[in-house]
Amino acid sequence: MVETRDVGLLSEAEMHIRAEGSTPYEMARQISKYPQRRILAAADLVGRGPNNIPKLIRLLSDSDSAVRYWAVVALSVLGSGAPPVIEALTERLADSSPNVRFAAAGALCKLGLCEDALLVLAEGLEDWREETVLYAAREIQFIGNKARPIVRQIREAQGRCKNPDGTYKNNNHATFIDWALKYALENCGE
Repeated sequence: MVETRDVGLLSEAEMHIRAEGSTPYEMARQISKYPQRRILAAADLVGRGPNNIPKLIRLLSDSDSAVRYWAVVALSVLGSGAPPVIEALTERLADSSPNVRFAAAGALCKLGLCEDALLVLAEGLEDWREETVLYAAREIQFIGNKARPIVRQIREAQGRCKNPDGTYKNNNHATFIDWALKYALENCGE
């Protein structure tokens, strides 16, 4: 992975955002755009235990969005409702990176703190980049019936996936967005 500069540490949406104007392959070869070792070090903290919470909170302020993303994922896995964790995750709801915002929203919802988090996820369903919408849709699917307050926005996003005749706008992201939202609605009892 390190030798080949594999971009598997990035979500599809993040990979395309970073590679804008070039290709993911070219982007991965630029350390300034893909500091792989720093990202890998953050990802390696997932599942390492609560003694890493202070370090993970510090990583939430890193200049690289993928480092921040993995710090959020690690905190989410820990499931800590400690006030410093909640405060740090809440601050990430305004992160410049959609993936960080959505991961933080999902983590907060899992802790039962959905009010502001759901607004972030609903807003993500309106993004112009389908890869970004898909990530928001997947987080919504994962939070189960806690997404109930945004059922209207979920249905609207589903509608944007299809042509007037009911066929998918494309057989790529639109299909997967619709599937994620279909299961999200089922999780909400719809």
